[in-house]
Amino acid sequence: MPCKYLSLSGMGTTLSIALLTAGNAQAFSDIDGTYLTCQIEQNGKVIQAAEINGTPPGGFHAYGTVVNGYPTIIYDVYKMMQLPIPARRFLFFHECAHLAFGTSSEATANCEGIREMRRKGMLSSAEEAQLRNYIVSLPAQDLEHVDGPLQWQRMKDCR
Repeated sequence: MPCKYLSLSGMGTTLSIALLTAGNAQAFSDIDGTYLTCQIEQNGKVIQAAEINGTPPGGFHAYGTVVNGYPTIIYDVYKMMQLPIPARRFLFFHECAHLAFGTSSEATANCEGIREMRRKGMLSSAEEAQLRNYIVSLPAQDLEHVDGPLQWQRMKDCR
């Protein structure tokens, strides 16, 4: 299923992380009122990924998957609330990258996620330091989810 990013962000007015519903549209909302939508091109059509609060597999904070042919991001909102804002946003972009590029590669999703944050001006040097601190604290989980210091080493040069 060839996909690519089209649009990823907008502005909203909510004051906490939430999954907003406006008709069928759902969006990841951050504490400062920014909301993000994962819109991708799939088979010539623009599709907005569904976003739901749930229990992602593997104990992850968020997980991008396809449910009945529809791209979906599952968030554990409680876990997401424990993270600094740059880490929350990164996880959104990371999961959207899995869906947009049709990849299971963590390195690719990491690189595309941080690249998109930089491109959109959503990562000041202070926020990048917060994200770095979060990433380097992560333990290795499997061959794709390598330890945090190695993940950051690979991510920092993504431009």
